Amino acid sequence: MPLFPSPIVHIGGDECDKTSWKACPKCQARIKAEGLKNEEELQSYFIRRMEKFLNSKGKRLDGLERDPPGRASPRTRC
Repeated sequence: MPLFPSPIVHIGGDECDKTSWKACPKCQARIKAEGLKNEEELQSYFIRRMEKFLNSKGKRLDGLERDPPGRASPRTRC
């Protein structure tokens, strides 16, 4: 991935305002389709999907220490 030459890709988003997600029909449809409880779980779902994608490209996801457990796998440095 030329855009991210480092083996580690750091993401933010732990302080994401989810107000718009509550009103978003697509977000709400994804929550329902995936059997998620709320927007917090939607964010965890997205981060896990990003981690799988990055791992498939030989990269590792890096997060912040305040990221709650369950958002990414134990391989992820948070």
